[in-house]
Amino acid sequence: MMAHGGGQVPVSCSLCEEDTRIKWKCLNCDMLMCDKCKEKIHVKFKFAKDHKVVTIEEVGLHKDEIDLSNISCQTHAGQTCVLFCKSCVYLVCPLCISETHNGHGLVTIREGYEILIGKLKTGGKIMGTNINKLEKKKKKKKNCG
Repeated sequence: MMAHGGGQVPVSCSLCEEDTRIKWKCLNCDMLMCDKCKEKIHVKFKFAKDHKVVTIEEVGLHKDEIDLSNISCQTHAGQTCVLFCKSCVYLVCPLCISETHNGHGLVTIREGYEILIGKLKTGGKIMGTNINKLEKKKKKKKNCG
């Protein structure tokens, strides 16, 4: 879904431009696809057999998809982040480490990324559970009144 004028507008399939039930993404083509287009249209693309197609839930979870090198430090101009501070949940360069984060829980940027992805996935599951509970309560109220 994309924000549009304060509301949500469903994203359509990149191929048929009609179906909004997006289930797949081709990482090579950078296309969002419905089931039908994945099975009937994308497979006809040249070299499609070599493409990496993932479920929409997996988007962003592939290590080769995101370049975590050469991230500029937000605090020190001209410095590149080298580690992730778990204590502060912050990317740090060598100057950050020596000035503020020395002795904190420092891990590689990749490990920090995986930690944050894990927290997002957990948060998403909790939100999904809460939404289901609210929908059940709404139905119950609607049926009672």
